[in-house]
Amino acid sequence: MEKQTVVSPQKHKFPRGWFVIGSSDEYKKGETKALKYFDQEIVAFRGEDNQVYLLDAYCPHLGAHLAHGGKVEGNTIRCPFHAWQFQGKDGKCIDVPYAKRIPRKACVRSWQVVERNGLILVWHDPDGGQPDYEIPILAEYGKSGWTPWHLDRRTIKTHPREIVENVADEAHFKVVHHLKEVSYFENIYENHTATQIMRGMGNHRPISTKATYYGPAYQVTWMQSLVESRLVNAHTPIDENSLHLWFGVMIQNEDFSEEDMVVIRKSLSHMGLPEEFVKSKENLDKIHQAIIQGTRQGYHEDVEIWEHKVYREVPLLCAGDGPIPKLRKWYSQFYQQPSAKTQRVINRESATADSVSDQL
Repeated sequence: MEKQTVVSPQKHKFPRGWFVIGSSDEYKKGETKALKYFDQEIVAFRGEDNQVYLLDAYCPHLGAHLAHGGKVEGNTIRCPFHAWQFQGKDGKCIDVPYAKRIPRKACVRSWQVVERNGLILVWHDPDGGQPDYEIPILAEYGKSGWTPWHLDRRTIKTHPREIVENVADEAHFKVVHHLKEVSYFENIYENHTATQIMRGMGNHRPISTKATYYGPAYQVTWMQSLVESRLVNAHTPIDENSLHLWFGVMIQNEDFSEEDMVVIRKSLSHMGLPEEFVKSKENLDKIHQAIIQGTRQGYHEDVEIWEHKVYREVPLLCAGDGPIPKLRKWYSQFYQQPSAKTQRVINRESATADSVSDQL
């Protein structure tokens, strides 16, 4: 059994990293969105250049909330109270309609945003540091032969660290997710990534997964079971006791052999598909929907436990629990600024995220 270590107290409430704030299609040109994340009020809007911008929500003038009545003009937003105009790219005030001179300190904080794999992500660093890792491009996203994301969002009463610990928690697969066996389980920690490789047996078919966190809050899973699928799991803290959890499923859009159909009938009958249903073009969409719903349901089996558990700083662990201390040590890096050595490694890496090509 691994030595149980205590991660030192954190000086910040929330970790440093990239966090999802919604899907791309939620952000329409010219519309404002009022958001609350990291215990802060934020305004978001998509400009005429198709970029999504995030600013602190309250006008520095007399405190109006820019999302409630604010008007998007080009790549800027005007305050609903006195029409001060702020640039999306840097939050700088560029117009006060009734004043001869713009106050020198007229500015709101802007947040760094990327749009990747059909999702909008914001960089959060309580110390104001620049991004020190990238979110990779998912090769299958938007490609023929794959469904689009089937994405949902839930508000969960928990802290992000509870969700991340699933990476190391080998023992819960049989209890919570009802796997008959886990034949292989491994964790790999490399810089800002944490990968879980798992192979096991479900009720009717083997399951093989490779799940990688890129930073503290964005995970992609390569899964092979009834079909080949890609999963995204992302969570963003609203405050210290609640978060938004995004879970998306994308599956390979392919026909099934008769041999596949035998397993599919057994596996999906409890989801409303009769065991005698036949393979047809009409039923293909029903099969996909049932697989997606089943995958989503399996992930959400953890939610009730997360919402009612307490966090043990020094857990009482035993053989078979998985490398939870290693996971906690890895996770703690996102509450600290990267070392000079780490930063040099980051600077040598390409600034453009490469396509993920490694498979299960």
